[in-house]
Amino acid sequence: MSSITAILRKKPNKQGQYPIYIRITKERKSSFVALGYYIGVSSRKVKKPG
Repeated sequence: MSSITAILRKKPNKQGQYPIYIRITKERKSSFVALGYYIGVSSRKVKKPG
């Protein structure tokens, strides 16, 4: 079984924006794919559910 998860990297770029990645996991092996999109600091303050 495989899963796909959106990930925000913790390290910002020079403009203070965080890159968005997709993590693909299959048979306990993960790969990361950069989407080429960034999110600003004010948008990053999102709480995890639960």
